[in-house]
Formats: sequence, C-alpha cells, structure tokens
Amino acid sequence: MRFIRAFQRDHQLAGYGVPHINLRSPFFWQGSEEELKEKFHDLSRNLSTLNLSSCGWKRFPNVLYVSLESTPSFREAHQLCRTLGGEPFKPVDGADYLPHITVGLGIVPWEEEAVWQLAQQTYIPHLSWTCSELILTKDVCGEFTIVDSVSLQPKVLVDH
Repeated sequence: MRFIRAFQRDHQLAGYGVPHINLRSPFFWQGSEEELKEKFHDLSRNLSTLNLSSCGWKRFPNVLYVSLESTPSFREAHQLCRTLGGEPFKPVDGADYLPHITVGLGIVPWEEEAVWQLAQQTYIPHLSWTCSELILTKDVCGEFTIVDSVSLQPKVLVDH
C-alpha cells in the first residue's frame, strides 16, 4: 500500500480513508450495531485469508483505481459478505463486482485525463499480499470508524 499512498501524495489524490479493499459495497444498516457485529463474527468463521494481487490501473468517471484479480476465493468472500444484509448504497455487488483499491476519488472532470495519463506513465509494481484481517467500519462524518475486526486464518486442507 506504500506505492498507492506515495502516488496519492505525489499527485494530490485521495480515496475514501486509507487505501483499503471492500469485500462488498457500502450499505445501509437498519438494525443495532451489536446485531451487525454478531453477524460479522458469524460470517468471519467461514472466511480464510485471501491472497490478492494487482492487475493495473483502471478508471471510472471521477475515479482512479488499481484493479485486483477477482479470484474464486475473493468472489466467495464477496458473496458471503453480502449475506450480512443491509441495502447497498449503489447496486454494484454481485457477479460483476470489481475488487479494487481506490487511488483517486472525486477527480474533477477537467483533470481526469491528465490524472489518467500520469497513471498510465507510472509503473505499478506487482502488488501481491495476503489479507489476514477483516474490518467492519462505518462512516462517521465522512471518516472511517472501526466498529470491529477479526483475524482470518489460513485455510487448512486435510488430505485423507
């Protein structure tokens, strides 16, 4: 993530909070925070560590991001996280969900092409890592606040 933070700093870009990967899109929650935490812990028992790797620069209107490989384990984790419930802010979850790390959010239209050209001229080192923690956050006045976190364990395969 150092590469992403350095690119943001050097080009005056920001995502939402620190660089992170959403396992599902943000959602509205109507129940109590305790109920959500309980569901979060139940869900986490069915998840193991995730191996992630980058695929290059991508963009949406007003957004620059680093695309991540959509592995079977990521798609499985995404589907599992959707079982928490809650109505997503935007209808982007599902089979077409794009794992990514937002690098620039809210890029003004007259700067989009220049930012895209900068990204295209910047080599992305092959970013690869193992995600071993799942964090549940909420938005408090435009900032991430951690509600809860759990450690993920490697999947153990037993051969018999």
